[in-house]
Amino acid sequence: MSDCARIIDLDHAVVIGDSGLRSKKVSAGQLRAAVECSARSAGVGAARRAVAAMNGLSESPGESSSRLRMVEFGFPEPALQQVLRVGVRFLARVDFFWKRWRIVGEFDGLGKYNDGETTVKEKQREDELRDHALEVVRWGWKDLWAFGQVREKFDRARRRAERRR
Repeated sequence: MSDCARIIDLDHAVVIGDSGLRSKKVSAGQLRAAVECSARSAGVGAARRAVAAMNGLSESPGESSSRLRMVEFGFPEPALQQVLRVGVRFLARVDFFWKRWRIVGEFDGLGKYNDGETTVKEKQREDELRDHALEVVRWGWKDLWAFGQVREKFDRARRRAERRR
């Protein structure tokens, strides 16, 4: 993985590294050590940046790329894979969560909406989140390359949340 991080772009390196970390086949310490073993190799700076950006909590390439876009567009840092509860009752586990504003961020890959039943369940889940005064911001693959629009949606959600306080 550290060799990949030296020679491929940041998005792909982080996606690969996140997958390795998530599967527990490699640790962050092992990745950092591998990079330092190649400290004199070309691209070691890129590898260090990639390893620093990796996080085994992202569950898909889209979530990994979303984190990179969030840094690029100056988002506050979210909690990842946050479990939300109402009292002791499980409400949802969400991709990204900004507690201060009660904003949920969800990256939607296209694969999970291949039948009507899944779409209906997801709409019901989102309604329940909103019923508990949570803002929901969604984006998909095409939005990763126009992330300014996602930032605008996030900012509108944040303003609504601040008005509710």
